[in-house]
Amino acid sequence: MYSINQPNSFSDLKEFYLPAIHHPILVGKKKMYHLSVPIGGQEILVKKSAKKIKHTSFANVILGAVLRMKKLFHPEKMDLAVIITKKPNPNDLTLEFELVNRNVFKIGTDPYFLTIVASYSYSKPDYVTYYPVLYRQWCSNGAVTVLSEHFKEVISVEKIFEIGSDWTRCNFEDYKNLVNEYFETLRRITVSQNDLRSEADRLVRSVLETNRTTLNRKDQMDDYALRGEARDRVRASDLISLYIEQFGNNQLAVWNALTDFASQEQNLRVRNENLMRVGKYLSKEIKKMLKSRQDALSESMSWNEMNGLIR
Repeated sequence: MYSINQPNSFSDLKEFYLPAIHHPILVGKKKMYHLSVPIGGQEILVKKSAKKIKHTSFANVILGAVLRMKKLFHPEKMDLAVIITKKPNPNDLTLEFELVNRNVFKIGTDPYFLTIVASYSYSKPDYVTYYPVLYRQWCSNGAVTVLSEHFKEVISVEKIFEIGSDWTRCNFEDYKNLVNEYFETLRRITVSQNDLRSEADRLVRSVLETNRTTLNRKDQMDDYALRGEARDRVRASDLISLYIEQFGNNQLAVWNALTDFASQEQNLRVRNENLMRVGKYLSKEIKKMLKSRQDALSESMSWNEMNGLIR
């Protein structure tokens, strides 16, 4: 089961695969440029300017995401789906979506999914954001996101189709190998069951519960209505027993319990945000491990070992 809540058909993006409308008009004797967007059968005016307006279209944003996915997975075939997290409307011309490759790939023996998140808003028409997300399949109820800021792009709209070297398969393989090594490290850290339960509870409070404060008023009302139904869901510390049996007394059991707990959320938006929060926290921990390893290497490497790196 996807932690990303079963993506929908890629064709759901078709209604947004439209060009923006940018043209000059005469206002009296003065030439003005109009930028507008077709949404739901309406043409929504975005901006007027005496100069050409820097922008792109939702169609280009979608194509840019597909080309980045293709570069990561070349020459393998892709089976694309999508999760649209924000649809444009006349009051907020923002499109945010997660492009999903349904094809599972493995790091070591563990299955992963890859998605590419794209975000573009006509409130800031100069820039578009892309970044990939690894989903590591961890438990029966979901998975965990593993983000990398190294790959995040906030780029000028003119550069949507200038896909940098960070998106090549070889660079991404290096990151996947680092992720796999981190999970193996978690597996090797043995802790008592009581400490594992305490750690699971701590992570739920620090990583997940603060998510509630980010919701707007309407989301809070919807969420509180659902919380009554979700109150009897199993506490993360109680899930530890299940994962200790599977993984042993180690930190990997804690992370499985945490992601299982997060994936039980009934509110779709909150559930996705919870799993993204877990992923961001995990990414920071991976970066700490990498920095610690680099610091130790720089302090212990001899001259001859350093020379060996360049031969």
